[in-house]
Amino acid sequence: MTVADHARRADRPALGGGNLAVSLLLGAWFFLVFPTEPLYFENQNTKFLHGMALAGIGHLDQDWTAGTIDVMPVFTGIVYILHVAAPPAIAYLVQIALFAIFLYSVLRLADAAAGKDAEHTIFPVIIGVLVVASQFSNGGARVWGGVAKQYLLGPALEPQSFGVLFLLAIVWFLRQRAEAALWLAAVPAIIHPGYVVPAGALILGFVTSAWLSPDIAHRPRLWVVVGSLTVASASMIYLGLMILPTDVESWQRANEILATIRIPRHAVPAYWFDFDASAKLVGLLFVFWIVRRQSRALFWILAVGFGVALSLTLLAVLIDSNELGMISPWRISVYLVPLGLAVLLGRFVAWALRQFERGKATKLYWPILWSLAALAVAVTANGIRKTMQDYASIETPAHIAFMRDTGDDQTLYLTHPFDMSIRLESRLPQLVSWKTHPYKDVEVLEWYERFRLASRVFKGQSVTCAALDEAVSLYGVTHLLLEDRALPTDCGLGEIVFKSEEALIYRLHHSTTDP
Repeated sequence: MTVADHARRADRPALGGGNLAVSLLLGAWFFLVFPTEPLYFENQNTKFLHGMALAGIGHLDQDWTAGTIDVMPVFTGIVYILHVAAPPAIAYLVQIALFAIFLYSVLRLADAAAGKDAEHTIFPVIIGVLVVASQFSNGGARVWGGVAKQYLLGPALEPQSFGVLFLLAIVWFLRQRAEAALWLAAVPAIIHPGYVVPAGALILGFVTSAWLSPDIAHRPRLWVVVGSLTVASASMIYLGLMILPTDVESWQRANEILATIRIPRHAVPAYWFDFDASAKLVGLLFVFWIVRRQSRALFWILAVGFGVALSLTLLAVLIDSNELGMISPWRISVYLVPLGLAVLLGRFVAWALRQFERGKATKLYWPILWSLAALAVAVTANGIRKTMQDYASIETPAHIAFMRDTGDDQTLYLTHPFDMSIRLESRLPQLVSWKTHPYKDVEVLEWYERFRLASRVFKGQSVTCAALDEAVSLYGVTHLLLEDRALPTDCGLGEIVFKSEEALIYRLHHSTTDP
């Protein structure tokens, strides 16, 4: 019986999450165990900004960055709805649902790969591995994350979180729902333009598998293939139209800044190809060897995705292209790695069961399962304890409360550029932060100039007065936030309007003097 045969088994409400209630409970449980972060986590200051500004939250609509081109309008719409039509905390429920989809998909894929009815064994093994990995490997990124620091599940709700739908699409495809799988594979790309290449590779993998694998009974119709590819590419077409090059020089310089200075860990193969990437490459090759006979359907899905990622990566290296680096074709690994992990775990459980059935180490069967369960329970308890402590201790710092209470449409704060959460926490415009950047070439160049200026302000052992004066003159900065109380400030900055053990806030005059 092939993987596809097992994947076609009827849905059942057993431990693998065959019904919605069980899956959502698993998602809620995993949310408590996983090292999540409260709302307005660092990355959300980039991804939530346009939506919150559109929703009229605080004075964010006056922020320069909020006025730059929005490259993820669908996710912006989701954020807008979360802040207008529902309490923002609903974002946690969305995150729980995505966790549930991830767990369900991995469990189903591993169960199918086991090659026999081993669900009651698959469940504790998979859950045990995922729970332990989430606590001891950077939120599981080193175990099921892709290369180049790309991941599906992160500490907070982000556009890339919807990439879990890739795994669900694979489950649907193996269950002979080929056309539905193609449409589902296109959805993450609508939300995140960075998923256009992974979505296209997965759709092509489905089509190749449907034509070449005997495991798939029905081939998708041509209009479905073309339609799903069109839908998947829509966000990239929109992005291309919105960030058309202003001129060659600006375009090249902006891509150089983003690829080699801002995000080399994502965009430069020489930077991200490390031991983790090598180990995952070897692991995927081993998975190829495992599935080559057992499941031609999975083989072609993996082969097409791996082939596209490898060929475009080699091309990016050969031509040294920052533009191709920004597209990051290696992001395909975000579904290849967890798929490979599910197959490896499923085959391991199948092998272990065969050993037990043959009388080898039979006495160890239940002790191993109970030990794994005990470890999972202990890690779960520790994870839940830490999560509850983190969320229970959340309170608005006094300087943030002051900023919210006193800010208006004319307020513009200069903070250290690596203060990357202050914008959404305060709901006020911030001159610049390292985390939140635009994508249009001239806007990238402006962002980088702002970053360099802010960096000069905080460069030395004291605030650099000339740079501060420049920030006030060029951009109309009205307030300076110092969260490092040890930083001397003898520039004649203006008046201190807030003072606490954590921070100082100055209301700035429109001229300063260099000491």
